[in-house]
Amino acid sequence: MKRIILSILILVVGIISGFIGGKVIGGDDAEYPVHIVTPEYRAKFNGTGERLLSVPGTKNFRDMGGYETSDGRTSKWNMVYRSDNLAHLDSIGMEKFITLGIKAITDLRSINERMQEPNRLPGTYPDPTYSVLPINDRPVDIRVLGRKIVTGKITEQDIDDLLDHRKFVKNAELREYWGQWLRSLANDNATPHLFHCTSGKDRTGFGASIFLLTLGVPEETVKADFLLSNAVLEDYNVARIKEIDSKIPGKIDEDLFRKILGVSESTIDLSFAEMKSQFGSIDGFIKDGLLVDDKTRERLQAKFLE
Repeated sequence: MKRIILSILILVVGIISGFIGGKVIGGDDAEYPVHIVTPEYRAKFNGTGERLLSVPGTKNFRDMGGYETSDGRTSKWNMVYRSDNLAHLDSIGMEKFITLGIKAITDLRSINERMQEPNRLPGTYPDPTYSVLPINDRPVDIRVLGRKIVTGKITEQDIDDLLDHRKFVKNAELREYWGQWLRSLANDNATPHLFHCTSGKDRTGFGASIFLLTLGVPEETVKADFLLSNAVLEDYNVARIKEIDSKIPGKIDEDLFRKILGVSESTIDLSFAEMKSQFGSIDGFIKDGLLVDDKTRERLQAKFLE
């Protein structure tokens, strides 16, 4: 019985962490994840530009271009990308990665995540500037979380700790790291730029939000980009939940798993509210919270808007 429980726990932990679906095989290639971003799937999300990119071995690789600002300008395509991790890039995915010409990568994952799933890049690819942003102030212990799920002891507080982004607004040290990252994007050698975490939805979602807000993109548009992860990952997450359900005795709480595997509107709304509560406005948060002064903000807008 202990062995069965351990097997179930490993399954749950792996799925929550994003570690299942894409293990390295044959040295060069990785298995495709259950959800492959096909041209047909991409067509659901892409308009005049390429919002969702097909980079085999990833499932949430998106271009930050094409978003209109309050003053009528638009964020440039092919400059900044957001994604899940790069641990499962296969040879085709690496070929696609090369075409993007990415010069800098910011990894938002914890040290444990990076050790368990190191990024895979083409061996012939010019070394990009690789940075780690230490924004995991209280890393969620996935093993403990998985055990709570299996035993039915997970609480709303556990979920909040995982999904609440207000810590990025309240914590001065974390704000400094986020601001440091934004300021670095103004450098000429920082683009094309890719930032990512494990699933490309939570920490990456917050990073995308403050990037777009700094450019002057309206809150509703920023929220739509944040929530887009739910639609992009829908098929993938449905497959993951079915996999869990097939291997765990009894009825699982599907709503709970959807909450963990997706993103919620309340997460982004609470972040915006905290920015305004602490700093008076979104602009106040950017200037006084992230320490992105007016001159630097103008440089970022000049660089990333057209």
